[in-house]
Amino acid sequence: MTSAQDYFFKYSKWLIFLLAYLFLGYKLVTFDGYEALLEHFSSVSFHDYLFLFFVFLLLPFNLLFEALKWQRLVAGLQPISLGLAFRSVLVGQTGAFFTPNRIGEFPARALMLNKNNMIPAVALGFVGSAMQMLVITLFGLITTFLYISNNVSPLFSSVSTVSWVVALLLVLLFIINCVLLFRHYAWVCERLAKSKWQWLNRLSEGFAHLSFRDAWRIFCFSAIRYFVYSSQFYAMLLFMNVTLTPWQALLAIPTIYLLVTYTPSFAFSEAMVRGSFAIFILSAFSTNDAGMALASILLWCINYCLPMFVGSFFVKKSL
Repeated sequence: MTSAQDYFFKYSKWLIFLLAYLFLGYKLVTFDGYEALLEHFSSVSFHDYLFLFFVFLLLPFNLLFEALKWQRLVAGLQPISLGLAFRSVLVGQTGAFFTPNRIGEFPARALMLNKNNMIPAVALGFVGSAMQMLVITLFGLITTFLYISNNVSPLFSSVSTVSWVVALLLVLLFIINCVLLFRHYAWVCERLAKSKWQWLNRLSEGFAHLSFRDAWRIFCFSAIRYFVYSSQFYAMLLFMNVTLTPWQALLAIPTIYLLVTYTPSFAFSEAMVRGSFAIFILSAFSTNDAGMALASILLWCINYCLPMFVGSFFVKKSL
């Protein structure tokens, strides 16, 4: 490792640390919903606080399954303990906070590994992200068409059978494309390995360490994590007095996550994006627009700001 590379890694960590706090400070200063939040906290009952407790209770499990994904992803490249995987996920939250569509998450995680494994680990991280998107898309496409056929207009209700068929065909097409891509996985790795650019060669090293069994486990971890943070969202909505039946939540929440996932944004602005989609989708079931928006923002603070804050200490410690 050259002196220039050592400086690069050192100052990259400082940059992640400083930018994350600058953006967090900006969002805290410009947030204009403190009065509504305080009013709600002072008016809710003890029973309502149990929903908030449930959100906090699920947070470690949300991070745990992401850590298990990361541990499995890099196992062939550099075996790591679950503790190190957990710390890497927290550091990744710090790197994701100020980058478009969270693309800084995996380079930040890779900073916790051996320096020569950084580029292959980033490639593996994006495979894990693609698996999470696969889960979100799979469930989201189904619930979106169910939501439309039940809530948008009588026209869609009259052709609900067609909606079902279209939804199933889209999901089937999506799955077939994923299977075909995976079947040609070795060909992609081979092409990258033959590239004249060294960074593409390093990417192929990362991809080559992932087996079909690993991919299946990562998919399962992604599905469990999806269930965890969807449950958090439902509990937060109930805490904010957005009354939904389990069936309504099942239709709405995956639809919201599908829209959020495919909307370009920064992690620090995702709360506002999610709040907008929450109001748009949940308005079919509730008129508590303020509760929907505040639930999205509060959940963002718990699931992103808290891990980012803790992760920044690990970044600082490694400087």
